[in-house]
Amino acid sequence: HDRLGDTAATVPLLRRIAGRHPNDRSLWTQLARRALQAGMQPVFQEARQNVSRIEGNEGSTDLLLQAWEALQTGNSKSQAYEALVRKWGEWPDRAEVCLAMARLLSDTPESRRVLQLYARAVQIEPTKYEYTRAHAQHLVKAKMDAPLHRLFTRLMSDPRWSGEPLQRLLRETIQSADDAQAIHLVKQYQS
Repeated sequence: HDRLGDTAATVPLLRRIAGRHPNDRSLWTQLARRALQAGMQPVFQEARQNVSRIEGNEGSTDLLLQAWEALQTGNSKSQAYEALVRKWGEWPDRAEVCLAMARLLSDTPESRRVLQLYARAVQIEPTKYEYTRAHAQHLVKAKMDAPLHRLFTRLMSDPRWSGEPLQRLLRETIQSADDAQAIHLVKQYQS
């Protein structure tokens, strides 16, 4: 379900799995993000409480969940960004933090910084589909053809991206483009 983008169907499955692994922070974090995307606020709050319970006083993932919530609701984006910077600095070493920071800044004039954060997320986690898709779609939105071409050239030469993942990424990137860009991308990468 998750792979097909069916977030609403993914959440109950993740909830059952998380219930069997009560101390798996990454699983509860993933559940919180998916519940937020699906608009399932009670599940989000439950998952967030479990993340806080697991982390104790550290609270770093809770800051990240606050950022995702700000992105979803559109409220307090700048405050969420500043909280992430205070916790991880300008150049975080967690790809998910880079992605959150880039998305929080995406509607600001900080286009160079957004691009750097997306690229850093991909650099840290080069095989994570979500980060690479976000980076590619940002490059399309910003009409940055040369960096997009470099990204796809690198991915095409990376055996970890061969086959279905690369085809799916190309398809989703083309779908996110305007008509002229989509035609250009199809001509450039058809095969």
